Formats: sequence, C-alpha cells, structure tokens
Amino acid sequence: MKKILVIGLFLLLLVGVGGVGYVIAWNQGLAASEDKAYDTNNLSKIQLDENKLWNLVEVFRKTEEREPYVKDERVCKVTEERASEMKDELSEPHKGFDERFKGAPFTIAENNTGAKSEEEALNNWLKSDAHASTLRTEYKYSCISCEGIYCVQIFTNYAGELVK
Repeated sequence: MKKILVIGLFLLLLVGVGGVGYVIAWNQGLAASEDKAYDTNNLSKIQLDENKLWNLVEVFRKTEEREPYVKDERVCKVTEERASEMKDELSEPHKGFDERFKGAPFTIAENNTGAKSEEEALNNWLKSDAHASTLRTEYKYSCISCEGIYCVQIFTNYAGELVK
C-alpha cells in the first residue's frame, strides 16, 4: 500500500484598499513515498530540468483545454531566485514569496515542490487541489525554475515590473 505524505499549503490573502483588492495566492507541496523512499545520499546529485517540467505542464494544460502559458523573463528571474531559496525555507516554504509580493497591486501565484523527477513534481502538484487549481487558472505569464530537487512555478497576468 502506497503511503504518500503530502504537505500542502494554500493561502489566499485579500486586502481591500480604497475599494481596490490586492491578492496574493500561493501554494506548496513536498512529497515522498515509502516505496520510493528518498536516498538522502543521492539527492544532492539530482538536478531537475525545468524545461522538461515546463513541457509536462503544458501537455497537462492542453489536455485541460487551457491556453499555453507565455514564458516570461520577468517571471523567470523571480522563479530562479525562489528555487534557490527553497532549500532554506522548508519550514516556511513561502516566506520569501510572501515578503516580496505582500500588498502587490496584482495577482501572482506560486507552486513549489520537492521531487526526484519532473514527472513526480507535476504529479505532486496534480495530487493537491490547491496546486492543480493554480495550474488550471488562466494566468498568461509563467516560468519554472529548478535547483536540485526543488522546483518553483510562478504565475501572473500582470505585464509590469515584478522585481523591486
């Protein structure tokens, strides 16, 4: 019997200022299974391929009859920073994301996960209602970055500057 441990967090913060709503949405997932237990001696040797994960996400979106994302360099810059922060944020996986975008006047979302393969990363997201919902949402701009076993995908419709 497969036992999957999935730690998921979905938080939606809505703050009204002068009748204008500001939204930050994010969610996270880390998964491991008993029958495919992580060999901690080999984790440092794994480098997930963000392009492969991107293609898997796009195939999923096509099966859901969703528009493909536009890979955006502004978003890629943020995902690269977030992927490198992941290993230091396991107890608070969205701390850096929250600090960066709290009060932003646009919608931005983050999925992140730890996995041994790109397929496992996508499956982690799809097994979580919050992650799957984010993948199904009609965001225009996105990017995925991976550092080792940690991958981050960020989504937005905002066309302005994301990095302060």
